[in-house]
Amino acid sequence: MTFSLDLLLYAVVAPILWLTDPTKPLSFGFWISTAVLAVFVTWRQLGTANPRVLLDRLLPDGLISHRSARADYLVIFVNHAMGILLFMQIVFTAPQVADWMNGQLQLLFGVENLGYTTGFWGSVVWTLVIVLAFDAAHFLGHYAMHAIPTLWAFHRVHHSAEVLLPTTLLREHPVNWWVRTVVMSFFGGLFLGVIGFVFAERPTEIAFLGFNAIVFFVLISGFHLRHTDVWLMYPGPLKYIFSSPALHQIHHSTDPRHHNTNIGRYFVFWDMIAGTFYLPEEREELTFGIVEPERIDFDYHSVWAIYIEPFYRAFELLGLRASPEVLEQKEPPS
Repeated sequence: MTFSLDLLLYAVVAPILWLTDPTKPLSFGFWISTAVLAVFVTWRQLGTANPRVLLDRLLPDGLISHRSARADYLVIFVNHAMGILLFMQIVFTAPQVADWMNGQLQLLFGVENLGYTTGFWGSVVWTLVIVLAFDAAHFLGHYAMHAIPTLWAFHRVHHSAEVLLPTTLLREHPVNWWVRTVVMSFFGGLFLGVIGFVFAERPTEIAFLGFNAIVFFVLISGFHLRHTDVWLMYPGPLKYIFSSPALHQIHHSTDPRHHNTNIGRYFVFWDMIAGTFYLPEEREELTFGIVEPERIDFDYHSVWAIYIEPFYRAFELLGLRASPEVLEQKEPPS
């Protein structure tokens, strides 16, 4: 990809164009369904349909202009520019991994594929299985970001948001994005490679408006409320299947009981297996952000803290840079 002024301009304006692109999860249509659901849930909780009361609850004064929210907006534009110009050049894709895996299986078994075919019910199963596969890969990457200190140094940029807005979904360090993309491409690609070898033709997934049917259901069922203060817990058995907005809000909570819980993106199976599932008995009052001691005398909404400081912290953990505590110990006594 050749650098040009047009490319730079596209990198800057593309996040705005996402709103009009029906193939993007952030398209205008999904914002409408999100807003309708948010109003309905808030109306049920407050017991009033007064527009001013609802608006004050959903958009309290200072929310969208909060320093944390402004940091979200900055990260969206800067990250997309960096992704277009830098990071997308060095990340292999799931199809590339799938082709490699498919080739290895062909060499191992000496045939192009096993020749199986699927009908309608095969498509139904495939629609579910492909989402499960990539969701499991996402869980592995997300779990690693919480469990490995050097990766947490970058992932905590996402958790440093003190107010949650749908834009917080895209508040992540480029290294965080890179690791997640690599993990999902690798494991998802391996799965696609196996499927490509088993079947004569890759199964067709059931889709709505270009989205996998299950992903489409998730997107219209409050996915973008995950990064808001709208408490939506799915009813009945659904809460044991899908990760609701309330469960993800708990994931962002500063309460020590909630740390490293509800890591799953679409499903809660993986959290149940890993022992990281936290299901509250009732609504809990939550605060968001980074807690002590990481937060001491540090502004997590500055450009420095978002993009540069994570490298310093990771280098310290890797022993490539002395921590301030070590430097203080080395100072001669006065």
